[in-house]
Amino acid sequence: SSGINAEYGGHVINITLARSEDNKIKLSVLHNARVSDLQRIVTKAIKRSNPDLPKSYSWRSLWKRYCLACGSTRLTDHNTLLVHYGIKNNALVKFVKRIRTRRKRRQGSKTQKSRN
Repeated sequence: SSGINAEYGGHVINITLARSEDNKIKLSVLHNARVSDLQRIVTKAIKRSNPDLPKSYSWRSLWKRYCLACGSTRLTDHNTLLVHYGIKNNALVKFVKRIRTRRKRRQGSKTQKSRN
């Protein structure tokens, strides 16, 4: 963390990922990092901290069901800069259930047969 900070001239945001009360992981991201960059760093950190995790673990499934949140703000847009969400140095980030929106069904789909 301090090596990264010195290498990039202090333009690093230190973030703590709280998976539970007693399981916290320290992360460092560049100040111009996006949500997708943070997700990639979180994935690597979890792999490092859990060597017993199966190789076939579906990260795609995890990111479909959960998103990261800082306070009450859900980090849902992958291309948005972290600073636009108000994430500052020493921020606490956690996993929260993703709110899924239902897509409207197209007319004439197989499930919408007319009844006679």
